[in-house]
Amino acid sequence: MSQGYGDYISEMLYRLMKPTLSVQSEGVDFRCIRHIPFHHRHDVLGMCSDGVGTKLEWAYANNMWEGIGYDLLAMVLDDAVAIGAIPQAVTTTIDVGEEKDKDLLYSIGKSIAAAAQASRVEVVGGEFAQLGRYMVYGTPILNATTIWSAQSSYLIDGTELRPGMKMLGLCEPGFRSNGFTFLREILYKKYGTMWYAPQNVLNLIMTPSTIYKCAVLGALDHCHIDGMIHITGGGIAGRMEKYLKRSGVGAIIDLPEPNALVKELLEEGLVTHKEACSHWNMGVGFVIISQWVDDIQQYLENVHGIESFVLGEIIEGGIEIKAWKA
Repeated sequence: MSQGYGDYISEMLYRLMKPTLSVQSEGVDFRCIRHIPFHHRHDVLGMCSDGVGTKLEWAYANNMWEGIGYDLLAMVLDDAVAIGAIPQAVTTTIDVGEEKDKDLLYSIGKSIAAAAQASRVEVVGGEFAQLGRYMVYGTPILNATTIWSAQSSYLIDGTELRPGMKMLGLCEPGFRSNGFTFLREILYKKYGTMWYAPQNVLNLIMTPSTIYKCAVLGALDHCHIDGMIHITGGGIAGRMEKYLKRSGVGAIIDLPEPNALVKELLEEGLVTHKEACSHWNMGVGFVIISQWVDDIQQYLENVHGIESFVLGEIIEGGIEIKAWKA
């Protein structure tokens, strides 16, 4: 990568991210010292790292980058708030193939900046690299890390769940950034070599991830919450099982109507209900466990415009996932 090209991209990305910075954090470029205002009672720091994964194949093939920043930040911000932590800042890593990718990088940077502003988090730095021939298919690679802080006594680890507690599911219309390798395999069976551009469902596939960070942190201030689960890799079945085993409890889960593509694949027999639940969120992006789900549901909708529904109840024993029925 030429020095001039690297400087140009770094300056462009800094200009895009500058509106996300507080006055105290502003500088001339990403190398400046940043001021991150941790709460004086916060006694623990941590980090969450994740990426967009193979959803980028659809974005690259169809030049659809508007929502990719939301997909990227949702993965790390919502992982942090799921334990009751407050994300303080984000750094990103963007790897591309050739120098001709300036417009692509601008689109990606613009989307990340928009997502950061919407979720009220600062993008304080990152890394950009041109990998040339190592990028075999040309698809860029996006990853992010968030730095979070918390008061240790307020962290929520899901170890005190008990039967009778209710679960609130926060609606997710798309796939977020998970289960796309499996989705590609299924769509290849259905569309063949045009798996990446099924025009009737492409917009649904590329639906930006909902970022729950602000809504969930507000709910934590509003009501007592006993557990939270960010539904990502492993689908709703895998994430629920992994989380609930911490307390040795089970759950009855009543799934909502799946999105149109999942519903179509189920009806055509291209995927079983068990497979779908093991790879996709099935319309549930985030789960809150509490005795106060009615109050939380009302707060989420009235204050943050987040739709939710009673997903089920904590029980003794195993996990039963009930499919949606018309």
